[in-house]
Amino acid sequence: MTEKRTWNNPTREPWNGPIAQILKAIDEHNIEYFRTGNVWHLQKAAMLRGYLAELKEWVTGKEGV
Repeated sequence: MTEKRTWNNPTREPWNGPIAQILKAIDEHNIEYFRTGNVWHLQKAAMLRGYLAELKEWVTGKEGV
């Protein structure tokens, strides 16, 4: 998929950067887990996925206000 998202709004705008960074951190933890086998990286990736899910719910909830 080479298309970039073409929509945005004032509620989402400030969160786009942090969400991208969190996704990158999840990827890095997964890479480190597969490289080293250190389960700590899986735990941190899971923690970040949980936070990201909550953040996205919060943002979409604000959009409905």
